Parts: sequence; structure tokens; C-alpha cells
Amino acid sequence: MKRRTILGVLVGLLLPLPFMFDQCGAWLQKHPIQAITPQGAKLVPILAPDERRALLTYGRSCQDPKDCDPPLACLSLFPGDERVCIDSSCRTDLQCKQGFTCRTRQAPGNGPLVRRCVLIGVRKEGQPCFDNAREKEAACAQGLLCGGSSCGRPCQLAVPSSCPSGFVCRADPESPSCQPFCKGGDCPEGQECMGAGTDDAQCMAVIGENCQRQPCPDGQQCKVIGYTPEEEVWSATMECVTPCDGAHPCLEGSLCFRGGCRRTCGPDAQDVCGPGRRCTEYLSKQLWLCEPAHD
Repeated sequence: MKRRTILGVLVGLLLPLPFMFDQCGAWLQKHPIQAITPQGAKLVPILAPDERRALLTYGRSCQDPKDCDPPLACLSLFPGDERVCIDSSCRTDLQCKQGFTCRTRQAPGNGPLVRRCVLIGVRKEGQPCFDNAREKEAACAQGLLCGGSSCGRPCQLAVPSSCPSGFVCRADPESPSCQPFCKGGDCPEGQECMGAGTDDAQCMAVIGENCQRQPCPDGQQCKVIGYTPEEEVWSATMECVTPCDGAHPCLEGSLCFRGGCRRTCGPDAQDVCGPGRRCTEYLSKQLWLCEPAHD
């Protein structure tokens, strides 16, 4: 009799469990958990359609995290595109189309993390890449991570030997990966060790004035004004510019861009830049500036 009583009590306790799990699952679908990563950054969940519609900033352009309603991240979908307020689109590769993989990306300024489906490409280990490439030619091959700026194999931060010679294991929101690394005199002829003396030092081809080696004229500063992914290495466009701010405006025909005076041009006014220079678009063709060109 005692055993029957105990069994009856257990059955009574277990019967509500399926209902509880159903209710819990429904609650989680309606209120996705915003996980915290080991780096301390929040992972933006995949929002339901009605939750996206309820956020006024969803899909709108932004400049920094405060422009987006929580939990959205301010991130560009493709290289060169303006940033928009978005959520995650996947948790695993199974939620991505064929030819894509689910990867973690971090919004600028130590912003939140998002999981998005990105292209599986053809770039090999050590080659430049974009973690949000629009074409396969700029994305990493299967098994490689676009960590930082180049394609690399996964590695262990505590095990330096997990990377080949000339590479260092660097942390990344997705997973640590082997990234190109250089010291002062390691680079081939025609390349410069950009960021020498730091953990991010990398050999790059130089376009324009190598003002790391040749000092700028008085009153000017050496600036790297852009990076370009070439077939094998990144190119760094360097130039001596006149510093500017609100109290120190630029001369007519120039404007203050990222702390330096740059000559303006346009798609139909390329000749104003002069020899050895080209007219380059910025901010999705809203701004055109002169900058050094390839020889």
C-alpha cells in the first residue's frame, strides 16, 4: 500500500512536466535569451518578426550602438555599406543556405555580437579577407576563419605552436585564429611592418608616401588613410596630411576627414587629383576624396 502511495505521488508530480516544458519553450521563443560571451560582450538573439516590427530602429542606418534599440547591434552587412541596426540570423550552420556558414561578428567599438550567415569562399591561409564578404573571392575557404584581417586556421591562445611560423594566435569573437605577424625587419622588399612592436603587426604593401620611414614636412602628420585587400597581402595607403578639427579648418577645395585635410573630387572630376593620385569614393558614394594610387 505504501509503495502504491509513493508511486501515485510521483506520477502526480511528473504529469505536469510536459506542460511546463511547453510553456517554457513558448516563453523562450517569445523572449530569446541574450547570452553573455566569455569576452563579456552580449550576443544579440534572433528576434521573431513581431519583435523586429516593435523596434523602431530595426533595419535603419546607425553610427554607434546608442542609435539602435536594445538588443540590436549597429553593423554593416557588407564591406563599404552603411551600418544598420540588426539582430542575429543564425545559431548554427544548419540555419544557413548552402555555401554559407554561421559566424560571430562584433559591432565596432566593442559593441554586441551577432551570429550571421557568411559566405564560404576561396581565400587561403594568410590571405586578406572580409568577415562579411559579398563575393566568394574575398571570403575564406572552408575550415578557415576570417579573424582580424586574414584567413587563418583555428588555434589555442595558450599554445603558440598551434600556429605556423610567421603567424600568431589572436583572439576573435568566433574563435582564436592564426594571423600574419611581423617584426621590424621581417617583411619582403616593397612591404612595411605596419604596427611594428604591437601584437597586431603585419606586413603590408605601401601605396603613396612611406611616411613611417620618411618624416612628413613640418605641420603635417603621417596617416594611414585606408587598407585594401590584395591577392596575397593587405595594402596600406599612407599620406602626409595637415591635421584639422573644428578650430583648425581646411583650405578651400579640401575638407576635414578623419582628422586630416583631404582634397575633394568627384566621379566626373578625377583630373583634379593630379599625377599618382586617384579619386576614391567613401560613405557609399556620398563623398569623393583624392588619395595616392598604385604605381
